[in-house]
Amino acid sequence: MSIRDTDYKGNPGNPGLPALGDANYYRKLGKELFGSSETSEEQERRLKEASPYGHFKTWRLVRIIIKSGDDLRSEQFAMQLIETIDLIFKKRKLKLKLSPYEILSTG
Repeated sequence: MSIRDTDYKGNPGNPGLPALGDANYYRKLGKELFGSSETSEEQERRLKEASPYGHFKTWRLVRIIIKSGDDLRSEQFAMQLIETIDLIFKKRKLKLKLSPYEILSTG
């Protein structure tokens, strides 16, 4: 299966891009790129059910990225900007969502 121009309703501002709310396009794209179309919530539910610790009230899925040998200051600054922009989107009640995450430098 491959994503074709006919698989989504075009973005009126840029016909080469999918419309922002076209979930089917992004679901197909995710399946093509990553081999799965499950959402984060579905993945978390599946892993919790399979975990021997899933019955604990405090169980939660934590996603982490580990980097070595890099100076993380620029990534931390970029994430601060993303968090600020996300707050602006929320304050203006825009239907846009960013997913900021915490960066912890240990070295």
